[in-house]
Amino acid sequence: MKQVLVWFVCLLTIGVTACSDSDEKNGLQLSATRDKILANGSDEVYFTVTTGGTDVTSAAVIKEQTSGEVLTNGVFVTSVAGTYSFVAEYDGIRSEVVTVVAENGAGFKKNVLVMKFTAIGCTYCPRATHAISQAEEEVPGRICPVSIYGTLGGMKDFMVDEYIESFQKQFKFGSNYPTVVIDHADKWNYSDGIEGMAFAKALNADGKVGIALSTEWNGDDLKVEVKVKGSGKVDYATNLVVAILENNLYAKQTGAETDDDNYHHHVLRYCLTDLYGAEHRIEKGTLNMSEDYVKTFTYPVSSEFKKENLEVVAYVLKSSDKSALNCQKVAAGKKVDYEKL
Repeated sequence: MKQVLVWFVCLLTIGVTACSDSDEKNGLQLSATRDKILANGSDEVYFTVTTGGTDVTSAAVIKEQTSGEVLTNGVFVTSVAGTYSFVAEYDGIRSEVVTVVAENGAGFKKNVLVMKFTAIGCTYCPRATHAISQAEEEVPGRICPVSIYGTLGGMKDFMVDEYIESFQKQFKFGSNYPTVVIDHADKWNYSDGIEGMAFAKALNADGKVGIALSTEWNGDDLKVEVKVKGSGKVDYATNLVVAILENNLYAKQTGAETDDDNYHHHVLRYCLTDLYGAEHRIEKGTLNMSEDYVKTFTYPVSSEFKKENLEVVAYVLKSSDKSALNCQKVAAGKKVDYEKL
């Protein structure tokens, strides 16, 4: 009896609207490329309307329910934060509601990648170390220091030949130690401090990508999970670099002013990716606010390393010029989430 009544009601409403059973059979589907965007007036979400597997977007009407705004070409953009609800209508059929959240903020906190090229036999290298430590004090939580060791005066402590040789070619510094490179791009006159041109430029840059790091120990294996998001749609390719660093390594440093200068920190020990992230390229348009780009690594830690002194650094390079868009670091066994503004 109930089934007969349902069909009777449907017959009465033919020509006025479709009943729910008819909607399901026709399968009018409204889908969005993302469920979150940045409320910056330029970040976009694209809608598609299909029925029975056929794209009818150009013939459908897509509107935001609260304002009644009809979208042009199925694209929505806003500068006002909030939750927006959209429906599509086509041939008398109405889709289910699709919700998009527009978030405030200019993006992610921008950290600065500081790469120090140094050597145990370098007289002036402690000065660069002191300048980097001073920068860490002045802008706490915003520096990702990495120390890469070469050879000078026949002293090769902590040197990885293939790493230093590749970086020497990339940044063209030969045996000029110390050399400090900011954000994998600009050499820093460290005597100028954070007011120096290269450092100030990096500090004031927008955080176009965010990085979350999670690390955990499984015996002597270190599992590393890296997540990357864009503050909006990133319309160029990027590369992911992940490396293992070690702190509190002791070696007599030429030019040491105190015994503290003989302890070496943030020393590059092993790169989990290739040095420039080419093997972990993230294609144009992949990074956005809605989805995480995720990579996991498992590193069997050598017995020559002290687990309690290890840390992990991850940074994202722009594929075209290899400049760093952002970086993040964490002590091995710990984790850090995305840092939003």
